Amino acid sequence: MKNVYGPVTAAKSIYEDDEGFLIIVSLPLVDPERVKVTWRNTPTHGIVKISCTSTACEPFIKRHDRTFKLTDPTPEHCPPGEFVREVSLPNRSRRRQARSFQGRDWNNARGFST
Repeated sequence: MKNVYGPVTAAKSIYEDDEGFLIIVSLPLVDPERVKVTWRNTPTHGIVKISCTSTACEPFIKRHDRTFKLTDPTPEHCPPGEFVREVSLPNRSRRRQARSFQGRDWNNARGFST
């Protein structure tokens, strides 16, 4: 993470089933039109990259007919501007292979006789 000022910025939870992952990322103060998600694979793991524009910690916020000024000296959100979060995921092919041998004799599955 870049420019992180607080503990709740882009909090994530990762879920998994037999077909893949579900990643839930909390991005409450971003421009939803400018969120970009990409991924890449390495030999050992995958990386999901989330890029967005933070709208947090603006000096002034207008709501209806009121204007609010930021007075918190230590806000816990990232500053306005570009924000990037990378989430590392384990390699699925190795996990799938290990999962397929659960409940079976490992030596027999690899072709060894007992």
